[in-house]
Amino acid sequence: MAKPIVTLEDPGQLTLQWGTPLDSGGLPVTGYTIQSRRLFENGSWSLPEVVYDGRDSIVQTALITNLLADTEYAFSVTAFNYRSLCLPNEYVTPGDELLVKTQDGSVPSRPRSVRAMNITGGSISLVWDAPLSSGREVLLWYLVNGSLASYQPQPMGSVNACTSTSITLNGLTASTAYNFVVAAQNSAGIGSSSPLLTVTTSIPTPPSQPKNFRQIPFPSGGRIGLMWGVPDDFGGSQLQRYFLFRNGSLVDVIEALTSSTVLYDMDNILANQVYNYTVLASNAVATSSLAASLIVSSGMASVPAVPTAFILQIGGGSFGIECTPSPDSGGIPIRYCQATVFRDSAVVGFYEAPDSRLVISGLFAQTAYWVDVQTVNDMGSSIASKLNVMTNTATLPDKMSIPRLMEVTGGRMRFQVGPPSDFGGSVIVTYIFYVNDERSDALWQSTGVYDLVGFSAITSYDISVLAVNEIGEGARSDAVSIVTSSMSLPSAISGVTLVSKTQEMIQVAWNSPSDTGGDDLNLKYDAQIYSNANDGSTVVDVISPLVLPGLNPAVLYIIQVRAKNSFGLGEWSPALAIATDPVAPGIISFVQNETTISEASGAANLSVIRTEGGFIRAVCSYHTANGTALSGIDYVKSVGTLEFQPGVTSRVLTVPLVNNMVADDPDKYFFVIIEATDAASGVIGVFATIQVTIADDGDAGVLIFGEDSYSVLESAPNLTVTIVRTLAFSGAASIAIDTIDFPGEAVQNVDYKLNASVIQLADYQTQASVFITIKNDATYQIRKTFGLQLRVLSGRPSIGMPMPVIVEILDDGDISAPGVPTAVTTKPVSGGVVNITWLSPVNPGAMNVAALVFTIWLVDPQRNVSREVISSVENVIVTNLLAWAAYKISIAARNSLFQGEFSAPLTFRMGLPTQPSKPLNAQVLGRTGGSANLSWTAPFDLGGATFGSYRVTLNASDSGRNIGIFTAGDVFVLVYGLLPLTSYTAVIQAINSEGLVGDGSTPLLLTTLAASVPGKPTGLLLTKATGGALYVAMAPSLDDGGTPILMFFLYMTSTQFPSVFNEVYRGLNATFVASRLPHSTSYKLQYKVSNAVVRYVKPRSRYVYTRILSND
Repeated sequence: MAKPIVTLEDPGQLTLQWGTPLDSGGLPVTGYTIQSRRLFENGSWSLPEVVYDGRDSIVQTALITNLLADTEYAFSVTAFNYRSLCLPNEYVTPGDELLVKTQDGSVPSRPRSVRAMNITGGSISLVWDAPLSSGREVLLWYLVNGSLASYQPQPMGSVNACTSTSITLNGLTASTAYNFVVAAQNSAGIGSSSPLLTVTTSIPTPPSQPKNFRQIPFPSGGRIGLMWGVPDDFGGSQLQRYFLFRNGSLVDVIEALTSSTVLYDMDNILANQVYNYTVLASNAVATSSLAASLIVSSGMASVPAVPTAFILQIGGGSFGIECTPSPDSGGIPIRYCQATVFRDSAVVGFYEAPDSRLVISGLFAQTAYWVDVQTVNDMGSSIASKLNVMTNTATLPDKMSIPRLMEVTGGRMRFQVGPPSDFGGSVIVTYIFYVNDERSDALWQSTGVYDLVGFSAITSYDISVLAVNEIGEGARSDAVSIVTSSMSLPSAISGVTLVSKTQEMIQVAWNSPSDTGGDDLNLKYDAQIYSNANDGSTVVDVISPLVLPGLNPAVLYIIQVRAKNSFGLGEWSPALAIATDPVAPGIISFVQNETTISEASGAANLSVIRTEGGFIRAVCSYHTANGTALSGIDYVKSVGTLEFQPGVTSRVLTVPLVNNMVADDPDKYFFVIIEATDAASGVIGVFATIQVTIADDGDAGVLIFGEDSYSVLESAPNLTVTIVRTLAFSGAASIAIDTIDFPGEAVQNVDYKLNASVIQLADYQTQASVFITIKNDATYQIRKTFGLQLRVLSGRPSIGMPMPVIVEILDDGDISAPGVPTAVTTKPVSGGVVNITWLSPVNPGAMNVAALVFTIWLVDPQRNVSREVISSVENVIVTNLLAWAAYKISIAARNSLFQGEFSAPLTFRMGLPTQPSKPLNAQVLGRTGGSANLSWTAPFDLGGATFGSYRVTLNASDSGRNIGIFTAGDVFVLVYGLLPLTSYTAVIQAINSEGLVGDGSTPLLLTTLAASVPGKPTGLLLTKATGGALYVAMAPSLDDGGTPILMFFLYMTSTQFPSVFNEVYRGLNATFVASRLPHSTSYKLQYKVSNAVVRYVKPRSRYVYTRILSND
């Protein structure tokens, strides 16, 4: 016999196993014995003794007990047949000896009766009995090792040996076989492991309840913070989501995370209230019925949280704001949204609205504003959400509101009007009134108050008005119908004015009365004139203008006018006092006492007038006198007389000027004096002398730059700019050169430096130059410009046009970060997809950029999550967004080296949930005679909701008959119940969490194979266990191979052969009772099925299902 082997060792005992002898003597083996020898401390061996006598048993394993610890033994096995049973022991030859040293007795023995309980799809609970020996030390730990059935066990957990002999292992995969062993540990070490236990998890089951469900404090009465951890048991399937309930109603569905989940409930939370929360976990198969529960209290009432706000339509003088209050209302109702509008640092308006839409108007075009948007409850205002907006170019004013009637008579209406709410961003210049759809002149009375006149009494009129700004006319208001009063007296005349007068005549004119009394067809006028010398007279039925002849000279007359209609006479106008001219030569005078004449004019023409006379002849003399200008050099000396004939009231006196070619600095002047000739010639008035200044006509020349514009590379060290004097060159001059920095362009002392700001021109010098240092940087700019402008500090030259001259600094090939993308716009395509477009930055960061790459940063501020999207073109489609949610986007451009700054955040909001898009790339992964494995990729758009499930509709290709509808929680499914060699068409649809069903995928055509062997059965179920029987149910395969299942085969191990499967049942029935079993014993079972294709199969030809079962 070959020497035995040790299959299991515990302190004080060994389990030995051996094989059949090569030579059995020609007779069957009837049994075996084992002899043992022990090595003493002195090195000698004890005599052999039989420690196992199994002459009548062919079992090839034995437990040897009562061994000494840490001792060397020799074991040999002797085989017996019918012949050797009758021989004495000394005639039987023992087998080869196995030398083995027993364990140190200080470590514990192995745990006993390791078994599985409470098996789910994702967890297994192991239970065991304490070892027989603790190894003379106190047990400390039980160590549990496990692995997939085909791998070596690895540490999976430990429990305190003083408190427990069980452990629950989580995080397992459904329908998967695992091996487990358990060992005990004391202070001396780790004992032997228990026998290998194989356990298979069940099909996927619901997960267990979430752990550590608790409240997170938050200082708001309208928000409750909640936190929980993942369940211990995922149910053998991927954890997908949580269902949160408040007071029994679903609040939210949350995507499951790998760690703790934090959620803030702000949905109609009231302050100082108690709420009962429960949370359920769900995997791809089912939702748990085990809930984690928590009773919480909301906080004291507080101000609302920050609202979400974004700009709506922008006009020239208005824009809209969409204010979405935060779900956190502070625990009390929100009363209204308010917006405070600023221009620079000044407040320009406050706006309130009970709903979420505000219209901001009365603004100026192309002007930057910023807005603080807040929500208000009874506790106060929220923190502001800040918006920046630039109004567009000016537009026409909005439609006017109906003008407000202030007063009405028989012939006049007075209205008050104000600018429309949106005046187009341009100042209102006037208002235009329409009477019965015809334009009518209005009389301005005061700001916003106008009179309309010329109406008939007791007559209905339709009045409308429109506003006019610098762009044009806005829309007319709706008409208001007004009936004038009954006929009345006309109002008083205003504006009686003098037209002309002489010594014997006065001519006056006036305006119509503002109110005709409603009888403008019969409107007439009377005039009266009187003086201190007489009582006056009345002239009836006159018209304007009116000539009153036959008056006396040098007399003061009082003139009044009144209007009258058929109802009666109106009031006299205010008195106008006019004196007729006297009979005298009059008063002779210059019109002014000084004047300036260019020396290029050739002469000074001076006006002399006569007043208070004119009907007789008048004469005066004149002569010139030197000032700084000298006669004969700067002007021609002049002496003479001026004569005024009767009726002539003005004359022109001419003094010739001398034009030289020398710059006069300062200008020179001389005097002209008029004097009375005699007492009868007229009186000289207050302006008897006039000073005439001769202005130089440009003898110092005109200054211009040598070029109309300049261009220079920024790598050039200097730029030379030339100033040229043209036309004339007389006189010295000091000229300042001023720089002009344009917004966003070149900056002095950063991009360039002007080396001299003042140049000097000598007499007859025609040009000068100034040097500008150009500063080279490493930042790319297509061009940087600045302006140069000349200014005369001293001297007489003039500045030519145009001004200023533009200097352009061109980039020399730098590479730097690109600018900011502009014109960012969003357009929601569905409930979960948005199309974002923008324009590339004007500055790409380099002269020749092959292509820019854009980074789109998308933020969900309410959920505090963000996403980065990369695009090489100026638009991108962003998917997997949530309906109704508000998002912020910023975009940055990147060239080959640098990334630029992000654009200002743009807020947009998604709309209603929509149906998902269709699944893509449907394909057949595998086929049999009765089933097919299908797969696909998820739709790119879930319609703004989370994933729900997939619906797979299968129809027969030839008849279109529906075969079945399959539901899948992932992107694959097994369709079964098919016929062999038959064609089918499958269409996949996605269903989101809102229950919206998307479009079907492109139809997938598949043809099953010929009838095939069945697929793997779905599971073996222990329905009942007693002390001596196991009740087993065997589920058929989903894939029957295209032909019916004909037979079930069940295999079990036995107590004698725990590793050998023997067939215990074969039949048509899927249930079986294994009876006559020893109690408290573990068994392994496996089963298979067959159809007409495979009717008989060896038990090990298809390892289908194994489960370790114990009956108690």
